[in-house]
Amino acid sequence: MKEPLHPTEPLAAVVGMGIIVPGASSPEEYWNVLMDGHVPFSEPSAFDIGDFYSEDHREADKVRGRVSAYLHSDAPRTDTPGGPADGEASRVETWLRHCLAQALQDVRVPSAEPVLCSMAVQPFGILELEEALARKGLFRLLVEVPDEHGAGPSPEPGESPVPARWLPRELVRCAARGLLPRDTDVLAVDSACSSGMAAIDAGLRAVWSSTHGIAVCGGSFALTPAVLIGTTQTDGQSSHGALAPFDEEANGTLFGDGAAVVVLKRLDLARRDNDTVHAVVVGSGMSHDGRGKGINAPDVRGQSIALTRALESCDLDPEAVRWVVSHGTSTPLGDATETMSVNRAYPPTGDDGPRYLTSNKNLIGHGSAAAGPASLIHAVLGLRHRTVPAQRDHRAPSARCDLGEDLQVPVSHTPLDGNGSEPPFVGVNGFGLGGTNIHTLVAPDPESAREHTSSPAAEDGDTGAIALVGCAADVPGGATAEELRAWLLGEAEASPPARFAGGYPQPAAGEFLIPGPQLHALDESHVSALRLFSELTSGREEELSALRPTTGVFAAHFGPTEAHLRLVLRCHADAVRRSPAGRAADPSGERWEKVLSELRAAHGISRYSLAGSLINLTAAQVSKHYGLMGPAFALEGENSGADALRVARTYLITGAIDLAYVVAFNGMGRERAHFVQGQAMSFSGEHHIAEGGFGVLLARAGTRRALGLPDLGELSPALVERSAAPVRTTGCPGRTYLCADGLLTFLAERFRTISDADHRRSAV
Repeated sequence: MKEPLHPTEPLAAVVGMGIIVPGASSPEEYWNVLMDGHVPFSEPSAFDIGDFYSEDHREADKVRGRVSAYLHSDAPRTDTPGGPADGEASRVETWLRHCLAQALQDVRVPSAEPVLCSMAVQPFGILELEEALARKGLFRLLVEVPDEHGAGPSPEPGESPVPARWLPRELVRCAARGLLPRDTDVLAVDSACSSGMAAIDAGLRAVWSSTHGIAVCGGSFALTPAVLIGTTQTDGQSSHGALAPFDEEANGTLFGDGAAVVVLKRLDLARRDNDTVHAVVVGSGMSHDGRGKGINAPDVRGQSIALTRALESCDLDPEAVRWVVSHGTSTPLGDATETMSVNRAYPPTGDDGPRYLTSNKNLIGHGSAAAGPASLIHAVLGLRHRTVPAQRDHRAPSARCDLGEDLQVPVSHTPLDGNGSEPPFVGVNGFGLGGTNIHTLVAPDPESAREHTSSPAAEDGDTGAIALVGCAADVPGGATAEELRAWLLGEAEASPPARFAGGYPQPAAGEFLIPGPQLHALDESHVSALRLFSELTSGREEELSALRPTTGVFAAHFGPTEAHLRLVLRCHADAVRRSPAGRAADPSGERWEKVLSELRAAHGISRYSLAGSLINLTAAQVSKHYGLMGPAFALEGENSGADALRVARTYLITGAIDLAYVVAFNGMGRERAHFVQGQAMSFSGEHHIAEGGFGVLLARAGTRRALGLPDLGELSPALVERSAAPVRTTGCPGRTYLCADGLLTFLAERFRTISDADHRRSAV
C-alpha cells in the first residue's frame, strides 16, 4: 500500500470543540469531570425503563439492568437563525446542534472555502425515530387483526410522527442549518461504536486531499430500548451498574447519551484566519478485522493494523506516543484485546517511563457514535493541560489485560511528558461492532507535528486518476454486467422487475461460510452486498488476493434496515400495547396478544439480532467474509450512493486503500417508503420505487494497470462534485432506487461516455 498523498500543508488543526455528555455540556466542564467528577449511572427520563425491564433473564425481549449513562436535560437552546422550532428536533439533533454551535463559535468559516460536515448518527441511536417506527408499525399490524365479528380496530388515534424527520442524514442537515454554509457537504457515517472516529477519519482525508479546507466532524447518540435489548443478548452489559475498564472488576459496558464535535481545518488556513489551534491531528489509520473471530468479537490483528497504519501514515516514531485514550469499554474480552493490540503496535518504552492507557467510559458511559469524538477531545484537553487524568476507581489491573511496567493505567493524575526532551503525542482508539478499527494521532502543536512527522511525496501520475474496474447488479430476475449496461443506456427491451416477488431471496445452503444463527439474522442488504462482491471478483480472485489488506468497503443505505424494523417492533410491543393509545385501540387486549404472538414466532431475538440490523454491517459482513482489511463503513441518506462514491475516491487518492468496493441496496418498496417517509418524500409520485442492489469496484489507475484490470472509465472529480440534493438516476427514467440512484447515475454516464467513444472510433 502506498503512503498517504498529502497536500503541501498536510496538517489538520483542531480549531474548535463542542461536547455534551452526562455531567458536562462544554469542554471545560468535561475536563472537570475527567479530573474530579463522578457521574452516577441512572435510570432514563426519556422513556420508562419498566416497559422494557424484566428480572426474568429468560425473556429475550427485555433488558436485565435498569441504569446506564443518560442525559436528563436538553442542551441549552442554540438561538441561531435556521434552527428547529420547539418540539421539532430530536434529542440527538438538539445535542448535535449545541455541540456544533459551541465548536464553531470562535472559528472563521470563509464562504469560499469548501466545508464538509461528517457526522456519526445511526438509525438505531435516535430514540424518536425508534419510537415512531414502533408506534406506526405496531398499530399497522393491529389494524390487520380482525375481532370475532371480522372487523379490525380503528387505526391509531391522533397524528403519528413521520419517522423520516429523524433519519440520520436529514437530522445532521437540520442540526447544521444556520451554523454552516448552505452548500456544506453532509455525510452521515455509520461503523457502529467506531462511527465517530470514522466520521473524523473521513474528515481528515478530505482536509488532507484538499477537497475541503474545513471538516466539522463528530457524532451524537441517544440510547434506545432496542440497543439495550440487543446488547443484553450479547452478554456485553455490566451487571452491577458501573464500569471498570482494564480492572479486575470489569464485567461489561453501559451505553450512554451524548454528542461531541471537533472542527478540523488545514493548518495554513487556520493561521490565515487567526483561529486558535488547540492541537494538530497528524495521522490516522483504519482497518477491518477481516476473517477470524465472530462478528461480535474484537481481534488483536485487525486492531494493531489500524494502530500501525496511523503511525506509518505520518512516519511517527512509536516511542513519541506517551498516552493512548482507549476504546476501553469495560468488557473483559474487549479490554484484554485492546491492551494486546497496543503492545503489539507500540514497543516497550524502556527507561523513558511508561506509556499510559486510560478510558473515559467509567465516567460518561459508552457513547457509541459520540464515543470517539469525546475521546479525541479528551486527548486534546490532556495535551493542553499536559496531564493524563487518573483512571477513576481503578483498583487492580485485570489479569487478562497485557499491562505492566511499560503499559500502565494511571491511578493518579500524571504529568504528560514526552520522550526525554521531545513533545508528547497521544493516540486515540475507536473500535466498532462488526470489526472496524480506527486509531488517530494527535500532536500538541504545529511545531511538534512538523518536526516529528513527515509524509512521502505522491507517485507521479497516480495522484487522482480513479478507474472503474467492475460493476454488478442484484435485481429481480438477475442481470449481467452487459445487461446492466444495455438497460442504463436505454438499449434493453425491458427494465428488470421492480419488486422481488415473494421478498428478497434468502441465502441457499452453503452459499456463504457463515454460522446458521448469524446468517439467519442478516438483513437483506447484507446478503446482497455479499452476493455482489462475489460476482464482481469471480474469476479475478488471484489478481485481487494481494489487495485484500488494502480493500475498502463503502455501503450506501437509506433509512432503517428491514431487520432493524423487525427488532424495534419486537422490543416495543409490550410498551405500545400498555400505552393509553394502545389500550384505547384494543381494550380487551386480545388483538394485541395475537400481534405479539405472531411477532415472537416470526422474529426471534438472539445475540446476533443487533448486528444483523445495523447498516454498517452491510460493509463489515463483506470484509469479514472475504478477508478484507481496509476501511468498512456505511453512509446513510437518500443521496448516499453518491456520497459513498465521493468518500471512496478520497480514500483512494490519499493512498489509504488500493481497491474500493462501493455498494448500495434498496429493499424499500413504495409501501415501506411511505411508512417511513409519509408524504414527505423528496421525489415526485411519478418515480416508481424499485428494489435492488448495485456494486462497483474502483482502483487507482496505477493499480488497475499493474493488475491488468478492466478499464470501464474514470471516476473524475466532475462526476463526484459536491451536491446537497438527492441524485435521481438518468439511466432509468421514471424509476428510483433511492440510495442507489447516485451510483446508477455514475454508471450510466460512464457507459454513455464509452459508447460515444466507441461510436467515434467506428466512424473513423
